[in-house]
Amino acid sequence: MVKKTVEKALAEYKSLVRREIKDPIFFVYGSVATGNIRTDSDIDLIVVSSSFHTVNGMKRMEWLSRLRRGSARRVPMDIIGFTPEEFKSIRKEKNMYWKDIIKTMRKV
Repeated sequence: MVKKTVEKALAEYKSLVRREIKDPIFFVYGSVATGNIRTDSDIDLIVVSSSFHTVNGMKRMEWLSRLRRGSARRVPMDIIGFTPEEFKSIRKEKNMYWKDIIKTMRKV
């Protein structure tokens, strides 16, 4: 049941994002990516798009958060937005935080 709720929320959110953000690419990480979804799990999501070139980090977070509606609001989500160049750069990070994310993330 929990897995279906998370999958529905993610699918709905992706659809909402595609309506407003140009060519988004989505990656999940954490428990959703590893399949260890529990009742207290959130959706850890990275959205990559060239639409973010002219938008600073805080505005991206507000924009991505504002797009949450319906079932996408019923499941907690941590959403990060990157330009393609920023995303490429973090994939090379030596920082353990990003290394752990990169190790578990998968494209959805």
